[in-house]
Amino acid sequence: MFFQHPISTHLSRLSRRLLPAVFAGMFCLFACAPMDLDNIAPYKYVINDFNDKGDLPEVEKEVPERSIFEPGGITLSAGTMELVEDILTAVLRDNLKVENERVLKNFTDLRNPALMDARLREINVRDVDNILDTTIPLEKLFTDLFFLVEENSALAAYLPTYVPPKIDGIIFNFYDIPPRPDARLSLGTSDHLKEFKFNSVYSANPTLVTPCSDAIEVVYQETLNLLVSQSEQQILQSQEFYEGIREDILNIKSERFAFLTDTLQGSVDELRRLGIAVNIASNELLAEGKITEEIYYGVKVFLVAFLVKSRQNLIMMEDTITAAIDTIYQIDIGRTDQAYNNFIEKLIAVFDEVIKDLNSTKIGALNNCHNQGGGS
Repeated sequence: MFFQHPISTHLSRLSRRLLPAVFAGMFCLFACAPMDLDNIAPYKYVINDFNDKGDLPEVEKEVPERSIFEPGGITLSAGTMELVEDILTAVLRDNLKVENERVLKNFTDLRNPALMDARLREINVRDVDNILDTTIPLEKLFTDLFFLVEENSALAAYLPTYVPPKIDGIIFNFYDIPPRPDARLSLGTSDHLKEFKFNSVYSANPTLVTPCSDAIEVVYQETLNLLVSQSEQQILQSQEFYEGIREDILNIKSERFAFLTDTLQGSVDELRRLGIAVNIASNELLAEGKITEEIYYGVKVFLVAFLVKSRQNLIMMEDTITAAIDTIYQIDIGRTDQAYNNFIEKLIAVFDEVIKDLNSTKIGALNNCHNQGGGS
């Protein structure tokens, strides 16, 4: 019979005969197919060592101290004020106070009547203006009278006194100006940080695989550039901060010079009014017989010495305060430059520590390269 054996038996026998051919064909198929190497994904190195290394600590900017300035000025003693007031108000009374007459008598005794009295009687508004105008030379007579009074300590006490300025509580003497502070040079730009060898590579095991070390170098450079950028940003911010302080110091200097100009002019105006008033009062008191001619000349000698001393004080005031303002400016600018330099030094120290830590991290990552990618 044709179907003597079941169909499964035929299939089984057939398959046993075809298996070698099938395997051979499959081998040929895979062996002969072209390999697409470009589509094979390379091993990706995951570098997490630098994840928390890209933040540079913020360096605090110190605010420099400012100089405390006391400008000083021209002052009158209580005795001087009382004497002047007595002279000005005596016009409304019968005479001067006895104690003030005694003082004026001592002024009178200093003069040489034959050489001085005629000129003393002629003193007028123009003379007051000329004495207070420091651009006009003094008359020899006025100079002589002034020195006669100043050499007498009892009478010199009735002349105006100049109080010198103070800087930080210390009297500033124009004739002993302190040297300018030796302010350190300002670094100015971020070039100083570029002195660091940012790209220096620490020696590593030469047997380490190149792809892993290259991957580390990429992340290292990215982190380093980020730190450098932050450091430069801090420097720019500090430059703006300290430049603002410098501008403020310069503005204060200008304001102080403007104040000095106004004060000098105000002082001249006040002294002029006082001088004119005393001169007029002396003439009226003599004309009305309220003072003797002897006391009259005493008032004139006092007036001349008072105005000449005021002139001397005005010169001293202008020169001393001008020098003090310049000195304060230099001191405060020096302190500002020092504060900026201190900031730069602190930033360099912080940056150096961060870079040391970064490089240490890099060395550790390089030494661990053999643990990634199966060592290849």
